[in-house]
Amino acid sequence: MSSRVAIRRCVDYQTERVCRVVAEAVAAVCDPHLLFAGKKVLIKPNLLAQAGPDRAIDTHPEVIRALIRLCRQAGALEITVGDQPGMQLTENPEIAFTDSGIADVCAQEGASFAPFSKNGFREIYSEKALKLKYLLVANDLLDADVVINAPKLKSHIQSLYTGAIKNWFGTVSSRDRKRAHHLTKLEPFSESLVDIFRIRPPELTVMDAVIGMEGAGPSEGKIKHLGLIFAGQDAVALDTVALACVDWAKMNVPMVRIAAEQGLGEADLSRIEIDGPPVAEVFKPFELPPRSFTNPPKFAAKIFYKFWYIRPRVAVENCTRCGACERMCPVNAITVREQSAVIDYNLCIQCFCCHEACQFDAIGEDPSLAYRIHRWRERRKYQ
Repeated sequence: MSSRVAIRRCVDYQTERVCRVVAEAVAAVCDPHLLFAGKKVLIKPNLLAQAGPDRAIDTHPEVIRALIRLCRQAGALEITVGDQPGMQLTENPEIAFTDSGIADVCAQEGASFAPFSKNGFREIYSEKALKLKYLLVANDLLDADVVINAPKLKSHIQSLYTGAIKNWFGTVSSRDRKRAHHLTKLEPFSESLVDIFRIRPPELTVMDAVIGMEGAGPSEGKIKHLGLIFAGQDAVALDTVALACVDWAKMNVPMVRIAAEQGLGEADLSRIEIDGPPVAEVFKPFELPPRSFTNPPKFAAKIFYKFWYIRPRVAVENCTRCGACERMCPVNAITVREQSAVIDYNLCIQCFCCHEACQFDAIGEDPSLAYRIHRWRERRKYQ
């Protein structure tokens, strides 16, 4: 597996521009005809929620269009766009394909789309797994000849960052996503993400980083323009380069490090060949996610541990009582009542799944005083 990563500038989502840039980036890291000709291809976007392209939550539909056209031109036999959106959409996952614009693109370009639940899951055992040895994995993923990973560059309040590796979280059943979220600490949760990624890594990754998300991602962060498309066959290497471009390498994102330690790719930037402008030329710092400051100094961990937390908080004035957070919560800690959703902090595991599910900016963060002071100090250090 080559650890070459292509970086290409792409200022906006104009159709022909995105198609040209994606084709150039892919050609720099592989031969599309050798990879796709006569094959059943699955394209896996990041479809977290029912959101329009302007919100930068899901992979932009024009990037998916570009990949469909590329596969078609290279002679792919069959092209499917598949994902399993957030657990709040378990009953009607098609909404995410429709609202994101991806369903329309598939219809226009002659590809099929389907939530992974449509064709079901089968149990896979992995002896090398660190946390989740048995996983229910999407049949669409397992049965494809070639898989293209099409993530969105965003921050993540629980895993710090969501990119190529984290995008594989959508390939397993809701049962296993809940199991992973029960591993609330950053390191074990990251190990579970690597366990999921290990089952069936993609042959190609193309990242939408034209518009990304910083701060409190993956759904309520701030939109920020980066103007890039990344491509590579080594997803770990691609994540490493993307993190460097937005100044997040300093977070030492555990899932990227662990994936490299497990032999799933390269995480040493000095050993990755970059095709395109160097990182220094496209570098644009993004605001760090809140969870990047959750490791207290040792004296604080010993003395003030019970006062050190960051937990979700309901903004009653924004809550529409839609129930998405209640359905998403893996530990049933949320109840929708007459005025708003209510969180039982005795049950809450601070996974922020409710934050991901909410479309109305009604789930924010509630950091303790000790945590806020530490975050302020750390931000000053990073400035």
